[in-house]
Amino acid sequence: MKSHLRYSLAMTTQTEPPDLSPGYPSKGARLGPAWRDVWTILLREPAEYRDGWAIADQVAGAYDMSPLSIVQLMSRAAKAGILEREHRPVTASITRVHGGVPTTREGTRLRSHYRIKQ
Repeated sequence: MKSHLRYSLAMTTQTEPPDLSPGYPSKGARLGPAWRDVWTILLREPAEYRDGWAIADQVAGAYDMSPLSIVQLMSRAAKAGILEREHRPVTASITRVHGGVPTTREGTRLRSHYRIKQ
């Protein structure tokens, strides 16, 4: 049943990413191709949520962009109703400064995960 669901979602999802506004981000020299790569990654399994930072790290280097720019684009796409977002707890290194001395420890924080709006 699950494979049928994935097949159905993939068949009804558009293969080209929609713009958030006319020409944005598709006409951007770097942002347009990066957005298409993000969409392609999300389209592989449209029912599954994927870590936004993992996608950003994967895509940004190919276009000489900051991963933060990709994450911000996905966030804007979620606000525009193109992507769905959920926040999941992940284990990460957390650095804090107390009295001018940084300390690092493992901790849990929320990270945004995205999928194409169903």
